[in-house]
Amino acid sequence: MKQSDIHTPIPPIFVINMEKSKDRREYIRAQFEAMGIQFHFFNAIDGKKLSSAELNTIDFIQAKALCGHQLSLGEVGCALSHIRIYEKCLAESIDEVIILEDDITVPEYFHTVLQAIAKRKNPHSELLYLFHGKAKTWPLYKKLPYNFKIKKVIPPSATSSRFITGTVGYYINKSGMQKLLSHAYPVRMPADYLTGFIQRSGINCYTIEPNLLALAGFDTTIDDRNYGDHLHLDHANTIS
Repeated sequence: MKQSDIHTPIPPIFVINMEKSKDRREYIRAQFEAMGIQFHFFNAIDGKKLSSAELNTIDFIQAKALCGHQLSLGEVGCALSHIRIYEKCLAESIDEVIILEDDITVPEYFHTVLQAIAKRKNPHSELLYLFHGKAKTWPLYKKLPYNFKIKKVIPPSATSSRFITGTVGYYINKSGMQKLLSHAYPVRMPADYLTGFIQRSGINCYTIEPNLLALAGFDTTIDDRNYGDHLHLDHANTIS
């Protein structure tokens, strides 16, 4: 790492975690404390505990038409957790944030790579995936430490049902959060449909290649998910 990178600040890190998931919470805490990285837990919303009034704001009919399957309460809670972070950041004038889910293993060079991203900031990047299903990208790239690269994603056509999978970890700025929130309500899709339909939101999307994060292998807390173990797909997902 260059000397000039040592004091480069990185955005706040929010880790989405259900308070009852003690094993995940301690696993994340141990990793970040060992690396001296500051972060904040964001208490995940449990979709199974939403009130009748809150459930009435979810468009389950449109979800079925859009996604091709029923939207489960676990998926609703996950989607709302990401949405509420966007709302929190905009309300508190947090212009950039790193959002992580709690089923991750963080490499020892995580902070160094994030500092390099912050230092060499691309003004056009609104969302940068730190982990994702395979996406089509332009051949040009920006070099990062440890042989990582930042590449711009090629959006699918406007009428395409393809989307990028993965809300495991991403770096998003104010304009990116505003664009996603403009498509967030009524809640009618899982979290990674909202972030991954870049042709619909118009968000300028980039990726790190290879993935900076790894899945830790915990059993999913969304035990009522209706569309499979999507994060292990080798290609961008498609909605039928």
